[in-house]
Amino acid sequence: MIPVKRVVFGLGILAIFLLAACAQRPVVCPDGSLVRTVAECPQQEMPPAPEPPVTQPNATQQAGETVKEAIMDPTIAKLIEKGKTVKSMSFDYVPIEMKGTGPVLMTLSNTYYVLGDKVKVDVAWNKQNPKTYIDTVYLDLATQTAYGYCLDRDRGTCSSIEARSTSFADWNIPYPQDLLTMIPSDATVKGSRTYLKRETTAIRWKQDDKYYEMLIDQYSGLPIRLSIYSDDFYTALVGGQEYRELQFNNVKPSDVTPPTM
Repeated sequence: MIPVKRVVFGLGILAIFLLAACAQRPVVCPDGSLVRTVAECPQQEMPPAPEPPVTQPNATQQAGETVKEAIMDPTIAKLIEKGKTVKSMSFDYVPIEMKGTGPVLMTLSNTYYVLGDKVKVDVAWNKQNPKTYIDTVYLDLATQTAYGYCLDRDRGTCSSIEARSTSFADWNIPYPQDLLTMIPSDATVKGSRTYLKRETTAIRWKQDDKYYEMLIDQYSGLPIRLSIYSDDFYTALVGGQEYRELQFNNVKPSDVTPPTM
């Protein structure tokens, strides 16, 4: 028989091995150290959260949140909308031209009849070419073409009414409704004024290094004068134009149709 002492001793050794096997395994911390539980791992500082990307402010934001895009004066906006409804018009075009030491408002001017893309120009006698004697020009704004005619046969200068091709740029002008599109949103109203026997609204604005003043007919919404100045006192006139004898919605298709050969 195996002695009892040996059996007891063997059982003790076996128990020790079993206890060792059942003992908890060490925990490896993020820094590499060994501990018995995760709670015993050394505390580490969390990396700072990434900062949000920096966006560059736009021009309006740079000027301050209180600065907003200019809103057009309602009086001006109403006049512009009224002018856009005009379907046809006629007027004497009088440019302000620089002559010698200063600007001169031309007294003799061409008369324009406008209906949609069709335009007829009655040429002032002092602007007629003695070589061609063109006294009437028909423009097509869509195709940008121009044809001149000599229609005043009573003077004995016209041998025929044959159409003559002429320069479109020589006869095309800025029309009243074109001027409405150039008014900026920050234009300001400077009161009412009677001009060319019409009640007008005067508006002003600055563009680049020039100062503009426009007189808009209150009844039709069409400009009758544009003045361009070089100073903010609006005294040094350097250019512009007038639309005299302005009538609107009075032009018929036959008025702007070239004559048949």
